[in-house]
Amino acid sequence: MNISRKMSDGFKTQLTFLAVLTLAGLPMACSSTGPVTPTPSEGSLVFTTPTNVLPSATATSTALPTPEIINPAPVGSVIGDAARNDLASRLGMDITSISVAEIVSQDWPDACLGLAPVVGQECVKNNVPGWRVVLNAAGHTHEYRATADGKLVSYSGPVGFGVPKVCTITGTSPIYSPEDGYCFAYPVRFHRNDDRSPIGIYGPAYGPGPEPLCASLSMEITDLADGQTLNGAVDAFLARLGSVTMPQTRQAFTIDNEPAIMLEVVPGMFGSRDVFVIHKGKLFHLTFWPAPSVTAETAVDVEDLYQTAIISFNFQPLSP
Repeated sequence: MNISRKMSDGFKTQLTFLAVLTLAGLPMACSSTGPVTPTPSEGSLVFTTPTNVLPSATATSTALPTPEIINPAPVGSVIGDAARNDLASRLGMDITSISVAEIVSQDWPDACLGLAPVVGQECVKNNVPGWRVVLNAAGHTHEYRATADGKLVSYSGPVGFGVPKVCTITGTSPIYSPEDGYCFAYPVRFHRNDDRSPIGIYGPAYGPGPEPLCASLSMEITDLADGQTLNGAVDAFLARLGSVTMPQTRQAFTIDNEPAIMLEVVPGMFGSRDVFVIHKGKLFHLTFWPAPSVTAETAVDVEDLYQTAIISFNFQPLSP
């Protein structure tokens, strides 16, 4: 297995491990998670005498031997192992069946590494140097994101496996579905839902609360009715909306040489930008939310997500 480890010149990080000497006759606490760092209240490391051994009044003190120095493991290896352990737990798999496909340096847009925050986590917006880790597990790939020092390692979600080169773009994550015959990319600061289908992609969060506002993309694929055209499919979609304000924009264009239609603003919470395209008897419906023209907070993220996905969207035949 070839593992690529690339590190930015300004962020070469070393992990330092403290080796604790085992003294003959002295009990020693062990931890499967590695050495324990003393808290401020614990102060310096202290060697104590066991309670079952009485010190001799005439005993002379001797200097403790110098602890053995252990070469620290490379930061990429430590982060890769942490990601493998987490994924093994998530999937209920043996860690030995999970391998590291790639570890590359990557800057993240905030303290949450561009992912949705967990409860109580504050996503301070600032450039955060770190790593992108890709793991192989049971024929699928999964992405993890980490800080440069490896103190934070977060699961981003599954990504495409064996993605064709046309959908591998620097600074993006790919999605590839050989079953439905398509692939596309999205900005790396976004993350995908845990499930492989249906597809949901989410950007950095804005605002407090358990459900903060964020740019998103969802995609639905359905079989096209016999004899139905693209315009007919879009008209049927609009008819299902009922008596509401219709989209202000209806624009025809192409996606990988296939005819497509873009609607904006589609009624709903805040409103959305919807794209429809037909390929081999299937209707692809992409919803970008909220529409850039509606909410200024997420407008840049939605537009970036839209442009990246649409420009990179390709149908089969695809070459790996």
